[in-house]
Amino acid sequence: MTGAGTENHDPMPRFARCPPRCAARIEAMTPGSLGRMILVAAAILALVGVALVVAERFPGLRIGRLPGDIKVQRGNFTFYFPLATSILVSILLTLAFWLARRR
Repeated sequence: MTGAGTENHDPMPRFARCPPRCAARIEAMTPGSLGRMILVAAAILALVGVALVVAERFPGLRIGRLPGDIKVQRGNFTFYFPLATSILVSILLTLAFWLARRR
C-alpha cells in the first residue's frame, strides 16, 4: 500500500549496512583524525603551489601552457582554460591514487 506516512524507515544506522571494514573506518573517525586529514590535504596543496611557483622559473617546464590549453585575448579581456593541463593532472592523480590503492 502506498500513500502518505507509509515510507520505509530503516532504523539501522547507515554504517551498519556497509561491509565490516567500511564500518570500522567510519567508527574510527574522530575529530582529531579528521583534523589530521585536513592538515595533510592542506600540506599537499601547499606543496603543489610551491611546485608551480618553482616550475614557473624554469622555461622548459610548460605547466599551464601546454598545447591544447585555451587562451583568448580580446582587448582588456583574457579568458584562459588549461584543458590539456587539466587532463594531464587528472591522469597523474588517477595513476597516483591507483598505485596507492594497490598497496
